[in-house]
Amino acid sequence: MGLKNGLYIFLIRQFIKTLPRELDESAAIDGAGYMRTLVSIIIPSIGPAIIVVALLIFISTWNDLLQQTIYISSREKYTMAVGLTTFMGSFKNDYAGMFAATCLSFLPGVIVYLFGQRYFVEGIVMTGMKN
Repeated sequence: MGLKNGLYIFLIRQFIKTLPRELDESAAIDGAGYMRTLVSIIIPSIGPAIIVVALLIFISTWNDLLQQTIYISSREKYTMAVGLTTFMGSFKNDYAGMFAATCLSFLPGVIVYLFGQRYFVEGIVMTGMKN
């Protein structure tokens, strides 16, 4: 968990470092304060990085098994990741049901990725660039 959060902070930091310093200076000359500069200039400029981090958080949370088994105790509220473990038994495994449920569990992540693919690729590419 801690390594993932560090990665997200690192991605945002690297993206912010690619922004030209002149954006802050021109906003200060125009009379914008720190909050106005952040809300009107910085956050819209780092939109692709925010979308990349949101996609990564969604995918890692969707597939997380440990925290879901800690917090959810009733079978009726199991998420897809926890529910997949119920297909495995001590003496018999329902492979057909397990594979069908696994295919269904991939769909939300794939759909979210397809909608955010342009921003995801742009954010990853821009994170490693230097001016």
